[in-house]
Amino acid sequence: MADQPLGRLLLRGVREAESMILMAILVLLDGPSMLSTLGQYSHWWVGVGWWLVLLAVGIADILIGVRSRFWGRAAWPAGLFVLAVSYAASSALPPESLLTPAHWTFGVVGWFGMLLFADHRMRHVVAFIVLHVASTAVLLAQQGVLGEKLVVLATVSVGVGSFQFALILAVLVLRGVAENATAVAVAQAGAATQESVAREVHADRQARYAMLRESALPLLRGIADGTFAPSRRAVQHRAAVEAARMRRLFSEHGDEATLLAAEVESLVDLVERRGVAVRYAARPLVVEPPPEVRRSLVEAISGVLLVTARTARVTVGGTGSDVTVSVVTDGDVEVAEGERSDLPGAVQTSTIVDDGRTWVEARWLVP
Repeated sequence: MADQPLGRLLLRGVREAESMILMAILVLLDGPSMLSTLGQYSHWWVGVGWWLVLLAVGIADILIGVRSRFWGRAAWPAGLFVLAVSYAASSALPPESLLTPAHWTFGVVGWFGMLLFADHRMRHVVAFIVLHVASTAVLLAQQGVLGEKLVVLATVSVGVGSFQFALILAVLVLRGVAENATAVAVAQAGAATQESVAREVHADRQARYAMLRESALPLLRGIADGTFAPSRRAVQHRAAVEAARMRRLFSEHGDEATLLAAEVESLVDLVERRGVAVRYAARPLVVEPPPEVRRSLVEAISGVLLVTARTARVTVGGTGSDVTVSVVTDGDVEVAEGERSDLPGAVQTSTIVDDGRTWVEARWLVP
């Protein structure tokens, strides 16, 4: 979920709430408890020193959170450091002071785990809290008071841990909500994109129908009334051009039309109006290139296509890993060859000139 924008935003909000809880406990509750029990330490600065160390870790977490970052791989090293500090601070107390207000670290360390492992799975938080309780039990055993304080340990652990595990369950529920909301948002965005593409393709098709009526109908009327003689070479060539346009328009299959194909067809129409006979074929694309890539693909073939004198063959196609646009023309044409590294993925062009014909292919590698 951390890779999803909504999930990431949720994690930040939960982390801010946990950070406020931690700092409130550390400053407003543990601070006064530490100050009032300094006499139980061998030296007063021992208790203050451990409290300042944990406060520094809390402040460091706030600074990391302000930058919208998480502990990541440093979570466990930082977590083990916090456990070590807690153990050392607790060891500085006499046995009778353990699990009393002087043992202020026991109630706050679990909240550090909630923050340090905010971007990890919940099992990391649970493991951290279990390690904290286990290390406290080990310390009680070393001090020889585990038997008499076992009930207190269990009671305090359940009392403090209930708040922490309640927040864990709340986060799990919110994560599920965020995942569902993200899935719905992605589906809505996909539907909106498809609708936008369909509108653009429909508008382009309507414009091409209008152009076809303006160019083909006068030709058909002229042939019908004898104004244009079918035996004339110019009339035959014009009829071939209009027939090619109609074949392309009639062969399109609804949603299979793409924006890239529409742009290439506009270029083909422009070339055909100059009297060039163009054979055009387009296959449905698995991936639609972004606008800047479409422009680059069209530009790669426009240079050679616009200087073609007689005939050309243009194809658009691709697989799930690439999209290709190619043109074969009559005549030798100088075309730049290389790669556009400033576009998503990679746009590569290749040119072959052989026997009076030029073949140019532009390929976009899907990132």
